[in-house]
Amino acid sequence: MEMHKAPVLCMVDYGEVFFTTQSLADQRGDDWSSAPYEHNAGDPYEPCWHNRPDQQREAPCRCERCQKDWNEDGSPKWEITSFCIEGVELAEPMDLLTRHYISVKDVNRGIVPWLTNGVWDEEANEDWDPWGDVPAVLTPPADGSPLISIMAGTSLEEFTRLIESIGGTVRLYEPTPE
Repeated sequence: MEMHKAPVLCMVDYGEVFFTTQSLADQRGDDWSSAPYEHNAGDPYEPCWHNRPDQQREAPCRCERCQKDWNEDGSPKWEITSFCIEGVELAEPMDLLTRHYISVKDVNRGIVPWLTNGVWDEEANEDWDPWGDVPAVLTPPADGSPLISIMAGTSLEEFTRLIESIGGTVRLYEPTPE
């Protein structure tokens, strides 16, 4: 069985924080290249559905997609897990950027953090280009707490440490029943 790597942050969607155990460069999702992400992007893709436990088969599916996503024994090569944060308010890119539209791919290449307690510095970012290579400038919160910027690719361990350092907690995301 192939070993999973440590989960890394790959997307935040209205407070739901997604981590993947595959490389950030390989992680995909529906419309992740479309902007603005908050109106276009879907959740991260999970391993092909053919081999999920609810799709019981006598033997694991070996189609091209399943070979990429699943081990010979039918276990997934990578996983998506989502969490939520309690006790602190953090801004997502859509909260920071009022004049720019960006995609999940843009955020995942590091132009802005997925989560921050910082404030968008309008003057410093006057010429900021979301398609350039220069990260946005954020200023620390007015309450004097340290600036926290959580970028794509942050490990779950570091993410938890950062959230706890500003008084928050991280817990497994549980969808609200419809």
